[in-house]
Amino acid sequence: MVKRKPAESKPSELFAMIRSSPGGGGLSDAIEDNAFWLNLPSTSPDWYWIAALDKLDRLKDKRSLAALLRSNYDLSPKVREYLADLIERYCFPKGRPRTPAYVLSEKDALLLLACESVQVEVQHGMRVDDALDKVAKTSHLARTALENAYNGKRTSLRKSKARL
Repeated sequence: MVKRKPAESKPSELFAMIRSSPGGGGLSDAIEDNAFWLNLPSTSPDWYWIAALDKLDRLKDKRSLAALLRSNYDLSPKVREYLADLIERYCFPKGRPRTPAYVLSEKDALLLLACESVQVEVQHGMRVDDALDKVAKTSHLARTALENAYNGKRTSLRKSKARL
């Protein structure tokens, strides 16, 4: 029989902080908490639609979207575009499903944040090449990918920005 060491006690502040975080015990996976690229105010009614579309895409839960469609909420032009995108992706799929119009891939999100960091460094007087080297090193991204994204030569990021 293997004896185990007694578990070390964790500080109660840490558990209180985890319980009070979004999701009540861990990191939130709600689109409203993670979609920084949408640049919507927190009071925007579009968040209801985006959350409902996200629930349908990720969890296959159509109740939220059905309830919103039956309600009196007005559709903004962006939400109309997202609904059209949903219909195109689900009604007539060909091959691999497309990425939803309101979602950025993890790689593109990281590159977008890194490009903003490069821009900040350049505004503070650093040369572009030096800023690219510094940000690539700290973000653990390939310098070539970061340079292409910064110069607008990364197709996936360019298309994602145009979709948003």
